[in-house]
Amino acid sequence: MKICFITGSVFSLGGIQRVLSVIASELSKDIKYDIEILCTNDKFIENRGIYNLSENVKVDINPSLESTNFINKSIKRLNKYTGI
Repeated sequence: MKICFITGSVFSLGGIQRVLSVIASELSKDIKYDIEILCTNDKFIENRGIYNLSENVKVDINPSLESTNFINKSIKRLNKYTGI
């Protein structure tokens, strides 16, 4: 099964980055999961040692998807007002 996480950067300091690294690394230990993290911010250097991100996790940095942040914020606002 392929699983892709989309985030700004997994190589910066923060709680979301730590949780994402731990979940991705643990899932990658099982051979039935193919884990990929798609980063939309290319301003950070790849450093898997920050949160011990497994080498089995593929990391793709694609800054052209930065508009995803706008979409996420829009969905959160919509959810706040509609309660979906």
